[in-house]
Amino acid sequence: MAAKRKPEPRRVRLTVPAVDESVLAWLDLQDNASASMRMLVRESIARDGYIDVINKPVEQLPRRGRPPQGEADEQSNTPPPEAQAMEEQVHRTPAQRAASPARIAEPEAFDDGTEAPLPDVEAQIEEGALAPRTSQTKGIPEGLEAFLTM
Repeated sequence: MAAKRKPEPRRVRLTVPAVDESVLAWLDLQDNASASMRMLVRESIARDGYIDVINKPVEQLPRRGRPPQGEADEQSNTPPPEAQAMEEQVHRTPAQRAASPARIAEPEAFDDGTEAPLPDVEAQIEEGALAPRTSQTKGIPEGLEAFLTM
């Protein structure tokens, strides 16, 4: 009986320009350049499918780091809605928070475009609708209690 012959591997020639130092340095670090290249091809297939990577469309990555001065000013002027809701909840006692979701009224706009005056927060504190921001245990302003007990 004749022994089965292994199929001949397909040879592919790879040419790297001498000025492409990073690719040459990477190739020098590989124990098995053939296996490493095959792994890169498999990763490309898994990520992008069977395409010609030379003609692959380029997608712009999101901006990294701090936003430019103009964008930073726009973002800092409007607090996120979560921060507004949190600020409203902070000034109420835990019992008031659990009992009702009372909120400080938002300013309303009149027909002529002017805004109605904001509600009197100090009057709401006196009526018991809002509680001053203090610790429940010692009457110390919140934040200081944690600092003092360290």
